[in-house]
Amino acid sequence: MSDPLAEGRRVARELAETQGRVNTVEWEGQTISTYEFSCRYARGEIVRIEHTEAGKQVVISDTPDRVVPNSPLKPKRSQTEKPTLLEMYQEEIKQGKLF
Repeated sequence: MSDPLAEGRRVARELAETQGRVNTVEWEGQTISTYEFSCRYARGEIVRIEHTEAGKQVVISDTPDRVVPNSPLKPKRSQTEKPTLLEMYQEEIKQGKLF
C-alpha cells in the first residue's frame, strides 16, 4: 500500500505544474501551498483528479462520476426550415415593417 501523503505530494506537484505554479495550487477559489493540498489529499478531503480535454481537474469528493454518452445525441424534435419566433422578430427589426 502506498503512502497517502507521498501520493498527495505527487498529485499536488502535477496540479501545480498544470496551473503554471511552483509551490502553490488554486483550490476551491483559494491559493494554498502544495503541502497543505497534499495533507488534505492524504486525509481524503480531495479524492480524485479527472483527465479531461481541458487538462487535469481536481474533483470535489462528493461529486458523482462524470458520464459521457457513447452514442450520438439525438434532438428532442426534428429541425425545421421555418424561422423561430425570435428570428422572425429580429428579421423584422433589421428590415423594418414593409407593409
